[in-house]
Amino acid sequence: LSYANIQTNNYGVTLSNSHNNKLSNVMTRYNYVDGISLTNSSNNNLEFITATLNSNKGIKMESSSFNELNFVQTIESNSYGIDILSSSFNNFSNVLTDSNALGLVLSGASNNFFQNISANFSIFGGFSLDFNSSNNLFSNFVVANSILGMQITEGSSNVFVNGEFNRTESAIYLGSGILEENIFNNISISETQTGGFGDISFNSADVNGTQFIDMHNVENYFFSGGTISVKNSEFGEIKFLESVSGSGTNFSNDIQIGKNSMTVKSENNIGFNKSANVTFFNRPSGFINQSILHNGNLCNQLTIPACNNFTSLQNETVVFRVNSWSNYTFLQGIDVQFPSVIQYSPQDISSSGATIDFDISDNGEIANCSVLIAGNHYLNTSSILPTNNEIIISGLSPSTAYTSQVFCTDLGNNINNSAVLNWNTLASGGSP
Repeated sequence: LSYANIQTNNYGVTLSNSHNNKLSNVMTRYNYVDGISLTNSSNNNLEFITATLNSNKGIKMESSSFNELNFVQTIESNSYGIDILSSSFNNFSNVLTDSNALGLVLSGASNNFFQNISANFSIFGGFSLDFNSSNNLFSNFVVANSILGMQITEGSSNVFVNGEFNRTESAIYLGSGILEENIFNNISISETQTGGFGDISFNSADVNGTQFIDMHNVENYFFSGGTISVKNSEFGEIKFLESVSGSGTNFSNDIQIGKNSMTVKSENNIGFNKSANVTFFNRPSGFINQSILHNGNLCNQLTIPACNNFTSLQNETVVFRVNSWSNYTFLQGIDVQFPSVIQYSPQDISSSGATIDFDISDNGEIANCSVLIAGNHYLNTSSILPTNNEIIISGLSPSTAYTSQVFCTDLGNNINNSAVLNWNTLASGGSP
């Protein structure tokens, strides 16, 4: 079915026990029930579909699987923009739900994939998941101007990644059911309105394994219980081992993960003062006598409070357990690794000068570098900033053999040098 305009019927388009169909460039509107309905149907392809001003639902899918819906719009349905019941392994991409009572609703729906989804001006909420809707993936989505951004009443192991909630009264709301191991990754929350539940509100304690990854600038929050983890993909992760609870006005301020530093401000929320496994990522190699500090004081398995490490402190990834919270930092220790210095063949050689280029790598920071040029009564050592990695040499003699060598020192006072390169300046006229 292609290029069809269907209106003022009980149902716009109905597929029941129907498979391997293709619908393209179809508009359904002013229908008394649903714009498009799929029941017990599979392997259908729907693209460039608009369902608008239907009395019940824009698109309803029930007990259906392996369907593809691409470039779909549901606008001003009196009920749901898209309603998915007991359906699985369906792919939705490039979907707009606008001005519906609810934007996208999943009931007992699992293993579905949603990509590039916009739910705007939904009266009650952008996304709603209930009746054990699990293992669904939402990627690249925007929910704006709704009372609830996302509501999960019952459902586990759903993944929400690269999303945005804007101008909602409650951005992420979890109800009272079993809601374990849901993942919220790189989601932006902005302009949350007053009168709702804030940026994050968990009314269920059955939320064990919930993960917040790269969630920045999250403000008002409420937890009823359950274990959660907070992760910064660059610096590290805090995985609570006991149930957390309580509320606050700035989640991102109360749990901070930075380079070599983890902070949980339990004075702002005593419900966060629980044992946790702490992981530092991307630790540099080449240091000895490294240590963990609690509020600036040494922390190990013998101190009070104790820090029990599960890995060597010399590892790139370091994991240890803490029993209470304030601030934990990682002390670098003594740097014993020498920098690596590679010099490249000089560039822009003339009769009187050249440009020396080189690369530096080190486990820490470089303090300074110098270039030694020698040949025919000319000897010069020139210091250079380590971020520049080149130096221009002048005052050389024409048609003369020279050598160059680069020396670098890191902040641990470890010194290394490049190999010596031999090269010649040009003759006065510019020829070799």
